[in-house]
Amino acid sequence: MRERIITMIINKGQIIKELNKIALPLLLSSLTCVLMGLVDQAFVGHLTIYAYAGVGLVSSCINSLILTLSAMALAFNIEGAKLKGQNATYQLEEETGNYIFLAFCIGSGLCLILIIFCKSILKMGFSLEGQTLKEAVDYLLVYSFMIPLNLVNFIYSGLFKIYRQAKYIFYAAVLGNIINLCLDYLLIFGNCGFPKMGSLGAALGSVVAVFICTCYLAFVLRKLVHIRPKYYLQKGKLQNICKTILPFWGQQVLEDILFVTALNAIIARLGTLTLATYTMLFQISKLVQLPMRSYSTANTTMVSEEVGSTRLMIIKTTQRCTLMLMVVWFSCLFSGLVFMKEHIISCITNDQELIKTACYYLPIALGIQIFNYIFVVFKSTLQALGKAPLVLKIAFLVNAGMLILILLMGRNLLTIYILLGVSFFINSLLLYVKVKRVLINR
Repeated sequence: MRERIITMIINKGQIIKELNKIALPLLLSSLTCVLMGLVDQAFVGHLTIYAYAGVGLVSSCINSLILTLSAMALAFNIEGAKLKGQNATYQLEEETGNYIFLAFCIGSGLCLILIIFCKSILKMGFSLEGQTLKEAVDYLLVYSFMIPLNLVNFIYSGLFKIYRQAKYIFYAAVLGNIINLCLDYLLIFGNCGFPKMGSLGAALGSVVAVFICTCYLAFVLRKLVHIRPKYYLQKGKLQNICKTILPFWGQQVLEDILFVTALNAIIARLGTLTLATYTMLFQISKLVQLPMRSYSTANTTMVSEEVGSTRLMIIKTTQRCTLMLMVVWFSCLFSGLVFMKEHIISCITNDQELIKTACYYLPIALGIQIFNYIFVVFKSTLQALGKAPLVLKIAFLVNAGMLILILLMGRNLLTIYILLGVSFFINSLLLYVKVKRVLINR
């Protein structure tokens, strides 16, 4: 009995070590990107208000599109980790080539469409005009190249997660952010003899930085896999890949676009102060969600590999360890942000009424994220078990029902946050039951 307990402790320790090996570099990478993104905005903010408005609109829309398409990388991460668990190196190289080919084709197609129709899209779709339209068009003509570069970058990053080498993703993020920062300083304002390019310089700096990051990841990957050109032309498998990634795209669109847009539209009806408070707390909540996303990715990778190697008994332990680590991170972030809430919110705004309201709602806005943490762990486990369509179906039904309740009952932010917490809890409970049943049936 004593030996069995010692073995369990050792196994858990090893799993925690592997989870941290994947998640911590991803967390640091996300954090550096967030910080550098703020610096990037500050650079553009020192131009004109037209440049700031145009660049802000284009970058937020393109980044949202890239985030939605990044679900392709999650699908690759799951399939690739299963193949690694089966020691199917040849098939993994083959799968990598097909995903890179598909990512490049989709990204290049969207990039070409945006370049050709950029002015019409911005003018008719967003009602931009005058100097703001000009700044947005200049920025979009270059920034649209971020789509194919990032999609290929995501596939490369997936391989590093699969091979437990996520530290290179962090190195690439730091390298890219430093290059972007330097190019912004040189090209936006025309320092050190470089031409003053304004918002166009900001776009060029971002694209060059991501291009160098992608080249760096591709160079380092030569030690892990050998991707041969013939793999790119296996069209029969591309159709199967498209079928695999559709539920992941659907989940991303549902959670990050449709649900967020609908919720913002409902809250906007409650007044400017309510909308401003929710928007501010939504941004602060993203900081709390950084560990959640990193560790759920680590959980997805490890569970997928365990499925591939048929080590199904370890899945529950991996899931529990992921939850434990997430709770630790959540407790630290929640305590720190609540303790420093007045200082943090005062740094963002000087409006006293907004500060008072945001400080009042911040504890509950962050507190409900614990159920979101639990939901994301079970979601990542089910996706790794090949149940992505089931996850999409459950999330759609629960979120749609909750939006109706918020529309009918949401008279203030307190009610809305309580209902959001209930939706996270229901999603968590339903997915927990499904995970339990799937593992029993296997």
